[in-house]
Amino acid sequence: MAGAICAATVSNVLGMALTPVLVLVLMDRSGAVGLGGLRDVLLQLLAPFVVGQLLQPWVGSWIRARRWLTVSVDRGTILVVVLGAVAAATAAGVWDTVSLTMILALLLISAVLLAAMLAATWWGGRAVGLDLPDRIALLMCGSKKSLATGLPMAAVLFPVTTAAVVAVPVIVFHQLQLVVCAALARQLALREA
Repeated sequence: MAGAICAATVSNVLGMALTPVLVLVLMDRSGAVGLGGLRDVLLQLLAPFVVGQLLQPWVGSWIRARRWLTVSVDRGTILVVVLGAVAAATAAGVWDTVSLTMILALLLISAVLLAAMLAATWWGGRAVGLDLPDRIALLMCGSKKSLATGLPMAAVLFPVTTAAVVAVPVIVFHQLQLVVCAALARQLALREA
C-alpha cells in the first residue's frame, strides 16, 4: 500500500513539474507558452497538493469522514473541465479537422507511450530489486496519468481552444490505460494466486 501511494504521488508530482518543461521545449520554442506555464502549473496544481499535505494533520480526519465531499469535488471538476474543453473545441470547429487517420494515429501513439511507461515501471522495479508485490504496485500506480491531473494541466498551459485539442489525446490515453491495466491486473492476480 505504501509503495503504491508513493509511486502514484511521485509520478504525479514529477508529471506536474516535467510536463510544462516538455511543452516549452517540444511545442513552443518561440516562448508563447513560456516559463509562465510552468509557474501556473506549480501554483494552480502543485501548491494545493502541498498545502493539503501540510494541513492534513489538522483537517485530515474531518475530510476522510466526509469522503463523499472530496469524491464529488474531484469528479465534478473533471466533468467541468472535459465539458468546457469539448464545448470550446466544438465552438472553434476543431472536430471538422479530425479524420479517421488522425484518430488511428492517436491510438497508436498512445499505445506506444503506454507500453513504454508500463515497461519502464515493470523492468525498472526489477532493476532496483523490488519484490513482485511491490513491482505490481509500481506498475499499477507509478505509470498512470489521470484525467484529474492531465485536463487541468492542459487548461492551465494552453488557451481554451488549444486545451480542447489537447484534451482529446489525454482522454484517449486515459481510457486506453484503464482497459490495458484492467487486463494486466487480471493476469497479475492469476499469477499471484
